[in-house]
Amino acid sequence: MANLNTRQKKCLELLLNEKEFRSAKYLAEKLQVSDKTVLQDIKAIQEYLNPFHVTLIRKTGSGILLPEKARGNQELLNGLRSSAGEEGSVPAEFRRMEIIKRLLLMDESCLSIQKLSDEFYVSRASIVNDFKAIENWVADYGLTLVTSRKGRSLEGPEKGIRHAIAAWVRENNPSKNTEITPGEYMQSGEEETHFIHTGFFTEEEVELSGEVMRYLEQQCSHTITEPYYSYLRDHILICASRTRRGHFIEWDEHKFPKIQPVLLNFAKELLGIIRKHWEAAEQESFYLYRYLVSSDIVPGKQEYPRKSEQNCLEETDFAPVLVKELSHYMLKALRITVEPDSQLMEGLLAHVRPLLNRVKYDIRIQSRILEDMEANYGELLGLCQAALWCICRKYGRKEISIKEVSYIAIYYQAMLEAKRMEKKILVVTNSGFGATQLLETKLRQYFPTYRILDVVSMIQLEKLASMEPVDFIISTVPLKNMGIPCIQVSGVMSDTDIRNIQDTIAASWLETDFSLERLRRQYEEGNFALYTVEQVKDNFFRGTMPYQGKRLSWGHCLQVAIGINADEKTYVYRRENETEVWHLVSYARTYDGLLEQLAESYQILCSSKGREMMERCYSTEDLKQLFL
Repeated sequence: MANLNTRQKKCLELLLNEKEFRSAKYLAEKLQVSDKTVLQDIKAIQEYLNPFHVTLIRKTGSGILLPEKARGNQELLNGLRSSAGEEGSVPAEFRRMEIIKRLLLMDESCLSIQKLSDEFYVSRASIVNDFKAIENWVADYGLTLVTSRKGRSLEGPEKGIRHAIAAWVRENNPSKNTEITPGEYMQSGEEETHFIHTGFFTEEEVELSGEVMRYLEQQCSHTITEPYYSYLRDHILICASRTRRGHFIEWDEHKFPKIQPVLLNFAKELLGIIRKHWEAAEQESFYLYRYLVSSDIVPGKQEYPRKSEQNCLEETDFAPVLVKELSHYMLKALRITVEPDSQLMEGLLAHVRPLLNRVKYDIRIQSRILEDMEANYGELLGLCQAALWCICRKYGRKEISIKEVSYIAIYYQAMLEAKRMEKKILVVTNSGFGATQLLETKLRQYFPTYRILDVVSMIQLEKLASMEPVDFIISTVPLKNMGIPCIQVSGVMSDTDIRNIQDTIAASWLETDFSLERLRRQYEEGNFALYTVEQVKDNFFRGTMPYQGKRLSWGHCLQVAIGINADEKTYVYRRENETEVWHLVSYARTYDGLLEQLAESYQILCSSKGREMMERCYSTEDLKQLFL
């Protein structure tokens, strides 16, 4: 890196650390230089990157991003390390992921601390710390880091090795956070290029996995959708790679007696394609079978009716039970109704059937939507996670991971959005004909699913009494005491007006049924307790829980703890030093009782009226004013 100065090297290291677009101003603040200097440095960095075939991504309004493939370019990273002359110039995260990859590949019998220290230009202590972090990472997959005189190596079942490889590949995939929902499809040349750049797979292995996937879709007569396509492709590729290296899966046929013969025979056909290239043990067909039975594919059909999936899946009995109970409490909490035979409900059931097989066979998927769900619909995601935990515990089932929950929660968010669209709007304006037409046209353009009942003037508002019920009034003039939510907009309806309409209507769905009387009744019956900062300060709870249960988050500002106890109670409180964070503690004698309490608590805590009410409760006197 002789053509980069010290500052430019630090700028490149910053870009290596960042996985989001960063502005020149952001980089300038980190480097303590001017924006102009950063832009000049970026030009020098790009010239340095050209021989490595790496191009910085620059997007107007977003900033600069180093493409993901640069982080896997060993030549580039080695050049940065060798020129740095000090520890830690390259983030430890990338060094550790590289060491994990070499452990999983098993091409080397052991990895020596001294050899790694020399290779990465860091101290032995740094490598020792790396192995401590790696030990925790591989433990999630049932693997153990073994120490010998020669160095470190991995031990554990082949299934764990393959799961770990899949996780490594997805974590280092530049498209892992792309927002792709169930029913969508993702397949691109960039994905194949990524597989090759990981260093795990050869070009021949990647081409073979693509051939198998094309055969799959041909036999099923339909496109395989996300998230199924991604994990099927990943694990077929891993199967081919491990088979080529002579590492075969273990399979206990007696442990899983309910094997679907149609899918098992199909799995053997897929194994036959792999066997044309490399020798493979027969038990590999069972490995492939697990992924087929855990996806939404049904081979040998010319059409793709969802309801016939159950003929090829194992978990057909529990899926309707889970969907029915989950939907009962979710829809109760959301205060909406959805017909059981609706398209979304049928789609949810079709998704849950293979999901239960994934849980059964310990198949872990990577969620492309989890981060977006946590950021935008955290409360609903948390409620869905809590409800599923209760139902699975009730029936003695394995807990469903948050990544799987994200794909379930999105169905309920879609149901909620559909209900929000069923809005009837009255438009009130005193503007002239041209301005009125512009306003109406914009409303139909930006809110095509809303039903505009009429456009009237202030004088014509008496029509409201004879019209069918109205959900909202959008008006260019101030309106008071209408008994209906009114949204005032400008005559030309600006972008700010559009966002205001969106936010107001989106926030209204939970408010209609909010009842302080029902809350007061629960409070008087002893089923609900609202604690103040004042009371929590007096050592309420003392940081302990009265039972063994589940802790989780509902959004950014609500921490939840639930479980089973001999009593039934829901506490809501916040600590003085966490004035933005509320805590919900709910327990009941049965899981059904706990689900009922969670559905009720959701409305209280996730409606603006409920939160406004709680914001006022800093002291016991505030509570008395509220409930008594």
